[in-house]
Amino acid sequence: MIWLKLVNWSLSAGVDTPANRMDNETVEVRLAGDIPEGYQWELLISHEEYLDVIHLDADGDEYRTLLTAEQLAFDGDYEMQLRAFSDYLVKHSTKTVVRIGETISGDEQWPEVPTVFSQMLDRAEEALAAAAEMRGAGYATFDVDTDTGDLIMTYPDDYYGPDFRLTDDGDLEVIPNGSN
Repeated sequence: MIWLKLVNWSLSAGVDTPANRMDNETVEVRLAGDIPEGYQWELLISHEEYLDVIHLDADGDEYRTLLTAEQLAFDGDYEMQLRAFSDYLVKHSTKTVVRIGETISGDEQWPEVPTVFSQMLDRAEEALAAAAEMRGAGYATFDVDTDTGDLIMTYPDDYYGPDFRLTDDGDLEVIPNGSN
């Protein structure tokens, strides 16, 4: 486990169990400390020229996430920094470094799209599935064309619900009671 401690926007790290390259969903990152209220939290991680953004889930007074093999594609030093946001407010912590150990196996593969975007799509799909179950209808699914970055929606024949489109500015537009 990787412990991140935030005190007065200064970030430090500690490691209970060593994290190694290509570990998959066995390395938990936990954020504790002096965590200001009213913010959503993201973990920025970078290794050399690569950057990933990961949404942190609230867990009582702490925030956490599990790292995947894709996020731990390389061994060596990973810089970590917190980004907090609320409406138009954005605040960054200081950076800290965590060492990721070597392994013999695995391909070096960094996420094609930032993890926070994939997490957002997963949460949206879960919400649509839950709403569809309440209505007894099928539900729409999201995917991203990694070549173009386009959002792709798939609607079943019995879908009745909002329509989703990406605007030219890259915003997600929700059209109530839309049709496919």
